[in-house]
Amino acid sequence: MTRPRPGTIRRFAALLVLVLAGTTFPTGQAGAISGGQPVPSNSHTFTARLQIGSVRACSGVLVTPNWVLTAKSCFTGGDQKRLRAQAPPPMPTTATVGRADLTQSGGHRAGVVELVPHPDRDLVLAELDGWAHDVRPPPIATAPPEPGETLRVTGYGRTTTQWAPDTAHTTTVTAGAATGTTLAVTPDGDGTGICKGDAGGPAFRERDGAAELVAVHHASGQRGCLDAGENATAGATETRVDGLAGWVASATDRTRVNAADDRRWNAGVAAYPCYDATGTRLRWTAAGGLGVHDGLGRERGMTSRVQGDVLRFRADGNLVISRGDQAVWESGTGGHPGARLECADGGAAIIDGGTVLWQSGTSPTLYATANLEYRGWHTDQTPLCVSPDNRSRLYRLGATLFNSKGWLSLRPPNDALARFGRDGDLTIRENGTDLALWSTGTAGHPGARIVCLDDGNVRVMDGATVLWDTAGHPTGELVSGVRDDRCAEANGGKGSQTILSTCQIADGYGWTFNPDKSVQTTRVSRMCLDVRGGGTANGTAAQIWTCRPTHPNQVWERRPDGSLRNPKSGKCLDVPKGSTEPNTALQLYTCNGTAAQRWTLRVRDTRTSKTG
Repeated sequence: MTRPRPGTIRRFAALLVLVLAGTTFPTGQAGAISGGQPVPSNSHTFTARLQIGSVRACSGVLVTPNWVLTAKSCFTGGDQKRLRAQAPPPMPTTATVGRADLTQSGGHRAGVVELVPHPDRDLVLAELDGWAHDVRPPPIATAPPEPGETLRVTGYGRTTTQWAPDTAHTTTVTAGAATGTTLAVTPDGDGTGICKGDAGGPAFRERDGAAELVAVHHASGQRGCLDAGENATAGATETRVDGLAGWVASATDRTRVNAADDRRWNAGVAAYPCYDATGTRLRWTAAGGLGVHDGLGRERGMTSRVQGDVLRFRADGNLVISRGDQAVWESGTGGHPGARLECADGGAAIIDGGTVLWQSGTSPTLYATANLEYRGWHTDQTPLCVSPDNRSRLYRLGATLFNSKGWLSLRPPNDALARFGRDGDLTIRENGTDLALWSTGTAGHPGARIVCLDDGNVRVMDGATVLWDTAGHPTGELVSGVRDDRCAEANGGKGSQTILSTCQIADGYGWTFNPDKSVQTTRVSRMCLDVRGGGTANGTAAQIWTCRPTHPNQVWERRPDGSLRNPKSGKCLDVPKGSTEPNTALQLYTCNGTAAQRWTLRVRDTRTSKTG
């Protein structure tokens, strides 16, 4: 094991920055802030430890669930050079909060993605690539401590016996004289003090068991610290933070970004263009993808998995991912220079005035006003809405829509697109011709919205009125009772006979039971199960035909024994002689309750092809 070179120690003697010689340090049981006490595991959890590159460590204090306040000098090395605002740290940095003992589990450990330095104090805000949802930040004081007032200090700095302890430590200090930006403190008791590595850690008053942040550690005489030297003194200087709650709130506010700011975020380090108070965050990944996370760290969905070099919210209101000089994804919201990008309610949206122009698809609600289009050539799986509990979704894969319960719209060709237009209709359309291949039939409702519920149901609603839902349109394979791998298949176009075939997830094998008692294929044609020629005799063929709501030839009653009965004929859908041979044509036959007339709607997870 090696210890820091004396020259290195002297260079930072005026600072509380712990300088690491590589990554090797003598270890042992942690002491405390030079004679203080280890922090109990559930106390002062807002105290943070920052590892800055491989050569430096500091302390800090959590001031919001995703921002740590610390000393600016931790990142500048003491030469007072300016840090770029809203930029990543100059060296890779990791912060740990909510864990007094670093050798234990629990708490939160996250990278630092952005720094916001204070203009004239030794303070910097460090944004975390995470959300410490279960750690309560202390409120920031509005007034400085009175001379003689007792404060508590915490930090992860060196102790009387250790260079780099694994445990946060604490002691009390007495406040002395204050300037406009600093506060003098004197450690209480002999042999106690604030040491290197404590830089940026909090000094706070305790009232009724609650902490109130008044300052962070800046400089110390190093008395009682390991290898402090003969001239070490007891005093220390804190950087005042009382009265800075407004600066912290302003600097950390990412609720919205205005298009006029023309912001850009480079790949290579994660960034959060916006987030709300609950932890809903639009996350630009280090690899260049765009997604939304919640306050528990769960991914609600990826808006785009297309990788790029730059994410930019342009001055014209368009959110664009670029690779080199080429745009590889965009929100399609150009022409709106007054737009804003907002995070709220589980998702992100681009809004101009009161009009929603674009949504990330990760909120429980998707509004028709956004007029969203999802083209089939986008092969990545993205949500249109996500339930509040983050468990149920309406997905788009290509131009196919499906939900977490196994409901499926249809499987169109790759040149189709899914659209939730301003008329309130959720449709799948042929690209180029704009021909509707499938629809919820909810046009004429410009105030409509799609809602994902915790129970897995997806609704199209206008106000309190349910216009359409997946629960009322169960979809799956129509499995015959003759064998569990034999299904009804819509084989061919209009007028083609429905056949028995080997079950598979493919075009023609999905069927939807509609509220009007029609049975509709999910294939591109979206036709309905029909009685050929309106016949009533045994042996009449079952076919697919253009859907005609409530037409007697297309009404099928689902009976308790699993049979499908056509009321007009009084006959049931039947497999002739109970055959199990593929390509057997289905027919109408006198209802008899046999396996040949028993049909089960089997729902599959369309993402994994497993029976659900």
